[in-house]
Amino acid sequence: MCLVLLAVDHCPGWPLVLAANREEWHARPATALDWWEDRPHVVGGRDAIGGGTWLGAHRDGRFATVLNDARVSPPSGAPSRGGLVTAFLDAPDPAAAVSALHARRGAYAGFHLVMGWPGAGWYCGSRSDRPRALGPGIHAIGNAGPDPDAPRLRRARRRLEAELSAGGGVDGLLALLADPADPGPGAGDARPVFVNHPEFGTRSSTIYWVADDGTALLHERRFDSAGHVLGDCAREWRIDPTPAGD
Repeated sequence: MCLVLLAVDHCPGWPLVLAANREEWHARPATALDWWEDRPHVVGGRDAIGGGTWLGAHRDGRFATVLNDARVSPPSGAPSRGGLVTAFLDAPDPAAAVSALHARRGAYAGFHLVMGWPGAGWYCGSRSDRPRALGPGIHAIGNAGPDPDAPRLRRARRRLEAELSAGGGVDGLLALLADPADPGPGAGDARPVFVNHPEFGTRSSTIYWVADDGTALLHERRFDSAGHVLGDCAREWRIDPTPAGD
């Protein structure tokens, strides 16, 4: 991923809302969102090279997504960063997994890992001293980490706040992720929310939310190298109402 927006206990009735864009080389093969045959508790797209995923969810409601951090060089023999997501989704105790994954951060190329469950969010990265709780409110994470002052993240966050205030449906959330406008002046990431580039650009937009009644929805829209929609995949299920971290 290259842009993650996370609303934790921000909207009544919706303890978790996530909206994210994945920027990647268009030539890198991947499969579309679905339940995984070898891990039937995991749903998400899948990297056909590393075998992990950029964003996935668990039947119990937990989720994880990983962003690259180019400031940190990969150590020799570094595994795919997509394995961080599957490690969190496979963990028997997701709350304990937050600290465990942070302790292993030096084994990977630079990353930002965002994870959590309904009502709770966590961030850890290659350059972070400790896991950081993402408490109630809206959080914006990019390739330099949590930085709401960067133009791209500032615009995306402002649009998410407006969309959630207006009801926050799937169509509206996907529309904000498709925003091609110049985000305005300022230091940091100044790319548009949606990056349209023939080689390395926005490959997919993903919405994930969990409602108070235990309904979970993961919706992915995929794009080709010209920025045209290739298709949508969505999976909806009911989770255990007990938070995954309890």
